[in-house]
Amino acid sequence: MKINLIYLLKQAWHQKKMIYPLFVLDSVVKVARNILSLLFFRLIIGQILVNKYPNVFMFKAACYFIAVIVACYLAEYLDGLVYSEVMGLRNTFLSKFTDVCMTMSYENTENSENLNKMKLAFQAVSNNSSGIEGVYHKLGDVITNLVSLIAYGFIISKISIFACLALMIGGIAGVILVLQAEKYEDSIREKEMYNKRHIAELINIMTDYNYGKDIRIYDAKRILFQKIGKYKASYVKIRKKVEFKYCLYRCLQSLIQIISVVGTIVFLIFSIKNKKYGVESFIVFYQSIIMINPTIKSMFENIIDINKQNLVVNNFRLFLYSNKIESNETENAKTEKILKAEDITIKNLSFKYNNSENYVLNDITFSIKAGQKVAIVGENGSGKTTLVNNIMKLYNDYEGDIFYGGRNIIDINRAEYFDLFSPMFQENIEMAFSVEENVACDSPVNSQKVDDAISIIGLKNKITKLPNGVKTNLKKEFTTESVDFSGGEIQKLMFARAYYKNAPIYILDEPTSNLDPIAEKNFYESVCEKLSDKTVIYVTHRLLSTKMCDKIICLDKGKVVEIGSHQELINKNGYYSKMFNLQASYYRK
Repeated sequence: MKINLIYLLKQAWHQKKMIYPLFVLDSVVKVARNILSLLFFRLIIGQILVNKYPNVFMFKAACYFIAVIVACYLAEYLDGLVYSEVMGLRNTFLSKFTDVCMTMSYENTENSENLNKMKLAFQAVSNNSSGIEGVYHKLGDVITNLVSLIAYGFIISKISIFACLALMIGGIAGVILVLQAEKYEDSIREKEMYNKRHIAELINIMTDYNYGKDIRIYDAKRILFQKIGKYKASYVKIRKKVEFKYCLYRCLQSLIQIISVVGTIVFLIFSIKNKKYGVESFIVFYQSIIMINPTIKSMFENIIDINKQNLVVNNFRLFLYSNKIESNETENAKTEKILKAEDITIKNLSFKYNNSENYVLNDITFSIKAGQKVAIVGENGSGKTTLVNNIMKLYNDYEGDIFYGGRNIIDINRAEYFDLFSPMFQENIEMAFSVEENVACDSPVNSQKVDDAISIIGLKNKITKLPNGVKTNLKKEFTTESVDFSGGEIQKLMFARAYYKNAPIYILDEPTSNLDPIAEKNFYESVCEKLSDKTVIYVTHRLLSTKMCDKIICLDKGKVVEIGSHQELINKNGYYSKMFNLQASYYRK
């Protein structure tokens, strides 16, 4: 806890120095407001009992009243300032989190263990009441509690220093008991998160309209309810155990505090009976006794809450640290702007995913000359996409070597290397942005480049008819003015995105899977014409594009089984020839 708290305090000092004096001033004003209210009440009771010097009373009462009003206003104003400063602090941590999510090693985005860590880390920055912002708010509350304890303790010590100590000890003893429940909750947090993550994913499936057709046609409602019921039951079982422990320890805590408070009040009554203090003082003492126990309880509950969030903050820091190290490994490589396509050489490349013993790629060797058009073909699951992901340096943990222009890509800065590629991925994912922003994926948008990209792919007529042209937003689920594109139109939009970037190397992974045969033919003719000076790597199991390629690389179960031109492989009458003739036969029937 101490290390994470120091980390947050340092970050606050670097980002928002004013938060420290604001915390202290806010606490002092809040306590002053409460003490002034007590003294004001004492003044009124004293006047009722004595009924002397009305003019003096009215003057004092007016002064107290104005002081209380001013203190109330200042407390509210300072609360607002503190809240805005703390929220600003959380946003700086949120920016760090999202930056790491977008720059961490791509293979970590496919690692279930790392994804779980990411979910846990997000808890630290996901809302205003818990996580990092919650810790800062609780720190402010602890300062207020401490100032209140000093004030109330000083008042109670006038009765007896022992009474003050008794109240303090009773409060601390109760808190120690509750800490036992906190320790138990921390011990089962990962199990709890496992169930919550699955519940959230299932709710997402149930409410996401993209799954709507499958759920209805395949009557998937039953299995979804069964699965979510299983995870909910497990989650509830865990929470019941936790809440039972809290209930037991809090009952003991309340018992201890009641004994200490009642004992102090009895002692005070005897003091009043012996005329050591007046009735008006009794009111102040009694109120201080009543307030000190909730204040002690509140302070330690705030400390417990900070301790409770310690694991959340720790998860956040571990996620940032572990993924930042991996990001920096290639960022530390030599930065040298590469502006043109060069030869790609792959030697003895093998690859397997984390936590898997089976290799997806096995001892692959081939080369691609700058400007060549190459097709990587094979059945589903043969390793085609994994191979191009390795070529693009999305994975780091591979065996063998990949060279670009004679340089091992390990020695090339990752960001500079990414600039070499205009990929069109197999997953066609549009964002809830405008059409032009989806194409550019950058800001500011170059309108001429967007126009060229949508024209080349044959989307211009469609887009110009939209309500706001290229400025029309996609995804109807967010606004009524937005539009939804068909699967084929989204696929074309993804190519427009790749063309907008216009990098030296294009990687087109199943670029026509959602297009009809005519649209597919037009697509390949357009690509051949517009990308004649580029290196183009097609990844496909549909072989219309292969006749236009200089080289075809055939994969089967993660191994290269054939390499050659279309005609060479047809004449060989091997793996490619059988696949090509089988597909061609369906079109001839």
